[in-house]
Amino acid sequence: MNRRSLIAWSLILALVAVAGGIGVASWPLVASLVRGGFHWPPFVDDRYSAEGYQEQRFVVPGAAKLVVRSSGGDVAVTGGVGDEIVVAAHKTAWGATAAEAAAHCDALRVEMVQDGNTVTVSSDDRARHVGRTRRDTVRFAIQVPAHTEVVAATDLGDVWLRATSGPAELRAGFGSVHVEDISGGLTASARSGHVAGRRIRAGDSAVTLTSSFGRIELEDSSAPSLRMEVGSGTVRVADTDVAGALVVVSRFGSVDLEGGHAGSVEVSARSGGVRLAGLDVAGAVTVDSGFGTARLERVKAASYAV
Repeated sequence: MNRRSLIAWSLILALVAVAGGIGVASWPLVASLVRGGFHWPPFVDDRYSAEGYQEQRFVVPGAAKLVVRSSGGDVAVTGGVGDEIVVAAHKTAWGATAAEAAAHCDALRVEMVQDGNTVTVSSDDRARHVGRTRRDTVRFAIQVPAHTEVVAATDLGDVWLRATSGPAELRAGFGSVHVEDISGGLTASARSGHVAGRRIRAGDSAVTLTSSFGRIELEDSSAPSLRMEVGSGTVRVADTDVAGALVVVSRFGSVDLEGGHAGSVEVSARSGGVRLAGLDVAGAVTVDSGFGTARLERVKAASYAV
């Protein structure tokens, strides 16, 4: 071994020794901080959980509106009979000990407020998660009268909407949006997750579906206009009727439209294949497939630009 190698190995051993000395010297301080309630993920795991439950009923004799804002947890809204909005909140909190988890659950507050026929429900625990290994959440299961306008958003979790009549605006940050059997206009978006719709009857209101990272799926639906935009993910539409313009914008992902009618079809796919099959289009079909291929199968239209 030459002199340079000896010097290099000596320096490496010295650095290892210094690092080890720092670790040994600082461990009592770290242990003291941990025992005192300081949460540092490499040393503490929130392994204990505690659960809580809240329920509240609101009478809404006329046209109702529900607004839900959640920092973390699934939101499920279902239409039904009657004139009540029934909100059930299932809380789950975590801690390094059972007592700490219970304390976190008690501190996890849910607000439910009624103003006329509008009910606003919210939970926000974002400030408590710095240095935590698990996130406290509130899962909402809400029953509403069938004729209810719904505005629901969660930063972390899925949003579900079923069997309502009225406009809906739904948003999931890190999670997906699922919509089934609704009547009325729909705006649904997911930042990191997919958007899926089935049996949507929008009437005379538009439908807009967007996802930054995730797929978009729509089937057996109808709307006067439909716009779908995806950043990275696939788009699939099946057996859907659009009286006006059907517009799809995809940056990275394939587009598949099969079955149904449309006033016009415009597809822009920067990087991904495009397939149109079994469509009856009153106006023009315009396809820009970018770096992918475009296939039209059994497509009837007044004009084509592919």
